[in-house]
Amino acid sequence: MFEPDLGRLSAHLEAIVGERHLRSSPRSHHASGEYLRAHLEGCGAEVREQIVEGPHGRGRNIVADLHGSRPELPRWIVGAHYDTVRGSPGADDNGSAVAGLLELGTLLRGARLEQTVTLVGWDMEEAQAGSGSLLGSRAMASRERAPAAAIAGVIALEMIGYRDRRPGSQRFPFGLDWFFPAELRAQRARGLRGDFIAAIGDRAARPMLEALEQAAGQFELPLVRLELGLLSGLIPHFHRSDHAPFWARGVPALMLTDTAEFRNPHYHRPSDTLETLDLDFLGQVVQTVASAIARLAGPKPGGPRAGAPDAS
Repeated sequence: MFEPDLGRLSAHLEAIVGERHLRSSPRSHHASGEYLRAHLEGCGAEVREQIVEGPHGRGRNIVADLHGSRPELPRWIVGAHYDTVRGSPGADDNGSAVAGLLELGTLLRGARLEQTVTLVGWDMEEAQAGSGSLLGSRAMASRERAPAAAIAGVIALEMIGYRDRRPGSQRFPFGLDWFFPAELRAQRARGLRGDFIAAIGDRAARPMLEALEQAAGQFELPLVRLELGLLSGLIPHFHRSDHAPFWARGVPALMLTDTAEFRNPHYHRPSDTLETLDLDFLGQVVQTVASAIARLAGPKPGGPRAGAPDAS
């Protein structure tokens, strides 16, 4: 069973948290990318960079492949953006997800994988002057579509470290009542507590949604699963992170999120600091993702047990 180390997660956060913007804080932005690269190389991954052009200069995606035993099979991608908006230290947005991504590298290092798992630090997810947002994931989605780089599915980690157990602490975007009435009723019955993780995916992402749901139940993490139909996919809030460019190109993808400003009052503010995060919650989310990915990418039934350590 995958056991995240909260001390390691805390150390990653200490190293990462601080404004990370290509224009206003280029040194810390660059240092964050280097920290990602160094740690993932230490996990045994093959690390490469993708240059991403933006209005403030060249950014880069940090792309780390944990190679599976069957490289001919499509790979799974788990990613998180490492940049911030100006003026925010970005502890939850998106330092929590970057720390989680780094811990995934450590946890999956000894797992038996048939399919390659690619861990990605996307750059320039936040809005860039005159160029929109999601620049790093757009670049990756447009470049990595060849048959040799077939993608089984994408999990975008978008703010995964903020929990508020108080009744009434959770809000939802306009329109959710129309498309997901049962899910909303269930949350109202729980007192609208912001203590869950949300998994939002298209129908093609059903295997990932099911794997996450099963793992979350195992680790007692409340998970709200939203599987989008044609019309529910029109809700703008569902397209605000790095999964969206893959949706646009027909790749199964989902976003895992603590729901950002619908729970976290520090969203995009100077108060988005390390002290506001819930490390236990972050650890549960990481454990859930690690277990789900090991199930998805590991040996299939009849072969070696998924996620079992490699004895070699």
